[in-house]
Amino acid sequence: MPIPPPRRRPQPPDNDPPAALLGAELSPRRPAPRPPERVTGKMILQLIGMILLLVVGGFYLLTDSSSDTSQVSEVSKICSFARLNPLPKSATDIRVIQPDETPDHQLNLIFTARDAEIEEWIKISPGTQKITPTSEAGSISVYAIPPSPIDDQARAAKLLWKTNAGKVSISIAPPREALQRSR
Repeated sequence: MPIPPPRRRPQPPDNDPPAALLGAELSPRRPAPRPPERVTGKMILQLIGMILLLVVGGFYLLTDSSSDTSQVSEVSKICSFARLNPLPKSATDIRVIQPDETPDHQLNLIFTARDAEIEEWIKISPGTQKITPTSEAGSISVYAIPPSPIDDQARAAKLLWKTNAGKVSISIAPPREALQRSR
């Protein structure tokens, strides 16, 4: 007599709570695939709006960063003209005032920094190293920086430092050729 195959126990259904409590794995149920959505006019308008937002945002970022680059270039140029080192690391509220905005046609730079850093910056800058400041109104030190005789790019400059407030103003004279043309 042949041996009958072993009897299998019937398995509980997948949603049987006792089987789930005993650690029996439930088979994951996948949702039925959704039919593809049709492209509507509303979706097209949303897409156009997103593209327009990206273009305008990108343009704003490009123009905003270029103005920062331009200001950094102007600050560097002013420091070079006055034979000053780059601004102290704590410099904030940096403003460049162009010659056409002032009656005396001077290029101006205004910034704020910590007094200790300003003092060190003035000591190590070539344009102010050998200059003794004069005092104006008690708390303002004035450095009259002459142009370098060997550097055609250097110009006469005036540095005002309001001590205990950390404010500095640098005025650069117009180039020599501009002065000669105006006479």
